Amino acid sequence: REAEVLRKLNMKGVAKLHDTLEFLDVPTPMALTIQDYIEGEPLQKFINKGHRFQLEQIGDILLQLLEILDKLHHGIPKIIHRDIKPSNIILNYTPDGGIDVHLVDFGAVSNPQVKGGGSTVVGTYGYMAPEQLMGNASAASDIYSLAIVAVYLLSGVPPENLEIQDFHVLIDPHLQPLPHQISAFLRKMLAPKAEDRITDYNII
Repeated sequence: REAEVLRKLNMKGVAKLHDTLEFLDVPTPMALTIQDYIEGEPLQKFINKGHRFQLEQIGDILLQLLEILDKLHHGIPKIIHRDIKPSNIILNYTPDGGIDVHLVDFGAVSNPQVKGGGSTVVGTYGYMAPEQLMGNASAASDIYSLAIVAVYLLSGVPPENLEIQDFHVLIDPHLQPLPHQISAFLRKMLAPKAEDRITDYNII
């Protein structure tokens, strides 16, 4: 499924798929994908090292991810990643001091146009939107996960340490030094009900 999705994608921020190889008649069967090599390291590795990004850098990272999601969610076929988290985001510092962002690991991807294409519970606890627990992933689910990543970057608090009440993630105590508009916007991206969530990419 991952190979089928990647074969149809040719876009900035996603490693291009060149070929697939299968070795099935061996003691340890395996399937391989051959993709462009991406310079850089997972965002999770930066976090584990205690690296703190500047606010402008966080904004740049999130905007690049939103551009990738916009193309995935509005492409033909429509693609839902379902597992957006720091370990699936690759960062590479460019010579001019900028940051290139890639989204990787499309093994959990779903195609809502295919019957049963996203009806299983897939994702990572802490980053999953409430509806994913019921196997109902949508474009809004990816937006929710991205907002959790944003909160993690802005506060340094991992998702498992965020308090939840009635499916509302309580982010305000961890974002107090930041402008109120930022936390208010993230709350809209983290609305418990998918239909209440901000998914208009022009607004974002």
